[in-house]
Amino acid sequence: MQTNKEFIESIYKKYNNPNTTKDKFYLKNVNNTHNIKSYIIIFCTIVVLTSSILFAENFKIFFKNEENTIDIFKGLNTALNNDYIQDTNMNYYKSNGIKLKISKISMDNSYIYLLFDIDFKKNLLDDINSFNFKSMTIKDENNNMIFCDDTKYCKDNNIKTDDILTSSSKKHFIEKTTNHIKFIYILQSHNKFPKSKELHINIEGISLPDITQDYYNLDDIPYIDGKWDFKINLSEKFYSRKSIIYTPKDNKYLKNINLQIDNTLCYLTFDLVEKVNIQNIELLDNQYNIYKTLNTIYKSVDINDKNVKSYLELTKYDLTEDLILHIKTDKFDIGVPIN
Repeated sequence: MQTNKEFIESIYKKYNNPNTTKDKFYLKNVNNTHNIKSYIIIFCTIVVLTSSILFAENFKIFFKNEENTIDIFKGLNTALNNDYIQDTNMNYYKSNGIKLKISKISMDNSYIYLLFDIDFKKNLLDDINSFNFKSMTIKDENNNMIFCDDTKYCKDNNIKTDDILTSSSKKHFIEKTTNHIKFIYILQSHNKFPKSKELHINIEGISLPDITQDYYNLDDIPYIDGKWDFKINLSEKFYSRKSIIYTPKDNKYLKNINLQIDNTLCYLTFDLVEKVNIQNIELLDNQYNIYKTLNTIYKSVDINDKNVKSYLELTKYDLTEDLILHIKTDKFDIGVPIN
């Protein structure tokens, strides 16, 4: 099996029209003495970890998906480990004997990360293995509807599905003791979260269902009554965030290439000159890293006629010189210099 170094060098040998930029990159890496980072080895190492890991301050993020494997929000984890996170320093809000607070938050164009901390007045049952709010709404200071799972609220306020900026969400326990839990809630956006300065979060009711039980009616799920309202003043690094944008020159296969690099991922769009079957899209850098398309959000590659959209793992914190876009199809296999 090829190492990352060998694979990347093989890509450059395939270029149809080598130029100075490509030759410079190739020669630099042939003589590079950096330690080779094997993406495959790193991934396999992560997979052997179990979901019982308690999340401390490094906030590595793991989730079990339907296939009982682990989703890794690699770019989000990179951002959090580079201090793209805020301590709210809030006190607990108490309702019906339950104390709740959001202790940490992060927000960029694609993700909102919330760390919930809840203290119960009574001990929890040992078989509690899931968690839900009866309803939660999140708006910002401009009344943008960030999140809403309250059907009645949406109906009463004439809020349509397309008005809600969150397209999907995931949550996971990171700690559970006899009467205390912590869990992370991650919201994902199709349409780009705004550069909000405030978030207003309203929560009603808490459910701790046993997921081994079948609830044929949502009304059968046991809820603990309560109401918690939060206002979070966001850090300037969130609302002043800026994307890094590259627009490489057109070539005989691709045109209108646009790569937007954010704190937690990057967003690629381009137009094909002719219709082809895309087999692979990835980004390569001069440190032998390979950044794949993201399968954890949306579609990894969205093709509409000749227009292509894709999300990849690369973040601002990963960015190096000599970034290359590698695209393989049934008709061509090319590398495009990005920066």
